Amino acid sequence: MTTQEIQDRVTGLLRERFDIPPARLTPENLSRPLTGEVFRFMAYDMVELFMEVQALFGISIDMNDPRNTHRFDTVEHITEIIAEQMTGEIAG
Repeated sequence: MTTQEIQDRVTGLLRERFDIPPARLTPENLSRPLTGEVFRFMAYDMVELFMEVQALFGISIDMNDPRNTHRFDTVEHITEIIAEQMTGEIAG
């Protein structure tokens, strides 16, 4: 699966599960924090997204690894984490 395909699935999840309008899922917004002004996610939204991402992609993200903890914050970073998990790479 390509990085673009992963990103498309993540943005699809945001549209379908979290009711994020497509107009907010612009390329420039994909690097903005999900907890910021554009997406306005709360802590429980982030937990739900974390669980949904793992289920959708069949992966297990180690949140005890500080490299993942601080990167699960934007669509771009989440896409990177998923790609790394799917290829067996460790974030660096």
